[in-house]
Amino acid sequence: MKVLFTLAALCITMIVQAQEKGHAEYKKAHQAYQAEKFEEAREEYLKAATQGHVAAMYSLGYMYENGQGMDPDYSEAIHWYRKAIAGGHIDAMIGLGIIYQNNDAHLEAENCFRLAAEKNDENGMFLLGYNYYQREMFDEAFRWFTSSAKKGHADAMFHVAEMYSNGLGTTADEQKSTDWYRKAAEKGHREAIEKLNE
Repeated sequence: MKVLFTLAALCITMIVQAQEKGHAEYKKAHQAYQAEKFEEAREEYLKAATQGHVAAMYSLGYMYENGQGMDPDYSEAIHWYRKAIAGGHIDAMIGLGIIYQNNDAHLEAENCFRLAAEKNDENGMFLLGYNYYQREMFDEAFRWFTSSAKKGHADAMFHVAEMYSNGLGTTADEQKSTDWYRKAAEKGHREAIEKLNE
C-alpha cells in the first residue's frame, strides 16, 4: 500500500512539474506580447514551447499566422499549431482549421474543427457546421449548428434560423425559424435583429 501511495505521489509531482516547464518563459512572453514587443515575445514563447508549454506553441502559431513582428509564415504557423494540437489545445485546432478553410482545404479543416467540436467547444461546432454548409452538406451543417446554438453561440443560432427558414438540412418551419432568430437577436446578433424587423 505504501509503495502505491509513493508511486501515485511521484506521478502527480511529475505531472505538475511538466505543466510548470516553460511557465516563467511563457509569462514573460505574454507580458512582452501585451506590450507589443513581438520579437521578444516570440523568443520567449519559443523558449517555453521547446520545453513543452502547449499554450506557448499555440501563441507561436498565432504570431506566425498573423505576421506579428515578422512576415506571415503559414508553414511555421501550421508547424506550431500541430504541436499545440498534439497537446490538446482547442484554439490551435480552430486556428489550423481556419488556415485550411481559407485555402480551400475543406477536408483538413473539417478534421481540425471536428477535434474541437468533439471536445464540446461551441466555436468548433459552429465552424464544423459552417464547413459542411459551404460544401452543401446541409444535414451535417444543421446538426452542428444546432449543437453550437444550444450552447449559446449567436452565429450558430442565426444559421439554425436560416436553415429552418429555407428548409436546408431540416423541414422548413417558420415558427422555429423565428424562435431561433429571436434567440440570436437577444444575444445582439445584428442580422437576426434585421430579420425580425422585416
